[in-house]
Amino acid sequence: MQPDKMLVITNVGVALLMIALSLPLIYEKVPPNGWYGFRTSKTVSSDSMWYRANKLGGRYFVAAALVQLLAVLLLSGMWPEAANELMLLAILPAVPVFGGLLLWYLRIRKW
Repeated sequence: MQPDKMLVITNVGVALLMIALSLPLIYEKVPPNGWYGFRTSKTVSSDSMWYRANKLGGRYFVAAALVQLLAVLLLSGMWPEAANELMLLAILPAVPVFGGLLLWYLRIRKW
C-alpha cells in the first residue's frame, strides 16, 4: 500500500509552517502580545523573560517540526500503512509538538 500523498503533503506542510512560525520567535522579532508566542505568567512578567522564553520555545518548536518531518518521510517510505494511520489520527504532528511544549515548560519553570 502506498502512503496517502495528501496526508504526507499536509504533514510536511504543517512541519514547514511550524518552522516558519518559530523563526520570528527565535530571532526575537515578536514583542509581548496576546496572540503570538508562548504566554505564561512568567513569560509576560518582563520583556527580557518574554524574549528569552520565546527564543527557547521557538527552538524547541523547530526541533519538533524536524522530528515530525523526519518521521513522516521515514514512516511513509518504510511502513506506509502505519504512516497513514498516524498521520490521519494527527499523532505524528501532535507527539513532537507536545514533547516540545513539555520540554519548554519544564525548562522555563526553573528560571
